[in-house]
Amino acid sequence: MKIKNSIEPYALTHVFDSLFNSFDRDFEKPDFPVHSRNQVVKYREDEENFQFEISLPGYTKDEIELHLDDSTMILEASIDEKKSESSFMKQSFRKSFVLPSVCDHAKIAARLKNGILEVNIPKLVLPKPKKIKIS
Repeated sequence: MKIKNSIEPYALTHVFDSLFNSFDRDFEKPDFPVHSRNQVVKYREDEENFQFEISLPGYTKDEIELHLDDSTMILEASIDEKKSESSFMKQSFRKSFVLPSVCDHAKIAARLKNGILEVNIPKLVLPKPKKIKIS
């Protein structure tokens, strides 16, 4: 007995195309959430700043590290919790973000408030174009 495949050869292509087109449209929204296990990352940009809000429920500021490596911002968080005499829980999280070249790395600020890590990255103030007089 031969079983006929009910999926047309190009049907999957159409499904994936519509999925990725939908993703692209969502990414252009100013409050696009990125889900990663229990963490949600929200990104916003205005004329002066890039802003991230990362949901880190249960973490304290001592359990979170945020650092720069060239133009990559790396977030690491880890919890070691002893449940009882014979069991413990370890939970960790690592996420990296490639920052645009217009970021002012010296002025990055972060704060943890109610389980949300808020990271503010100011944009560099670039000189305005000017006309150069030729002598």
